[in-house]
Amino acid sequence: MALFSKLKFGLLFPLPILLHHKNVALMNYRTIYNILDKRGIMSKEAFQVLLTEELLIRASTG
Repeated sequence: MALFSKLKFGLLFPLPILLHHKNVALMNYRTIYNILDKRGIMSKEAFQVLLTEELLIRASTG
């Protein structure tokens, strides 16, 4: 299902964010963007924009 969603909608993060897992998911995403930012791969701001777009796609398709 997650792979199907990723292919169908072009989502960046194929794993679902369930309401009761929301805080854990956000904590994991913060860890990811901190690592990406520290290594110079992607700024925190760019990652947050991608995550926001991802959540908007999920909201409009789900």
